[in-house]
Amino acid sequence: MCRLQTLSELVLKGCISGIFCVIAIFGNIICAIVLSSRTMRASPVNRILLTLSIADLTFAWTNLIYQVLKTLTDHYCFSINFTFRFFPFVRPYVFPLGVAGEF
Repeated sequence: MCRLQTLSELVLKGCISGIFCVIAIFGNIICAIVLSSRTMRASPVNRILLTLSIADLTFAWTNLIYQVLKTLTDHYCFSINFTFRFFPFVRPYVFPLGVAGEF
């Protein structure tokens, strides 16, 4: 039922990836707020940077939802119902958003 993982998988996929995702989410939110101000919107380059920030925010958010939570629930085996009830409904929406955010 529960796939036990090595400690290195848990640390890399669960903890470190989760920390980077949270930092990326906060950083991209701050960039989006700054780049969407009235004076910054005048430049086409800043609009491109705003779009890039939103795409990166989408990728970081979907990675946090999908990969990190799945890794942690698979490792700790405490919420098997969460994994089987949550991910089949979320994956069809989260995975394409993450792939779109990569480009």
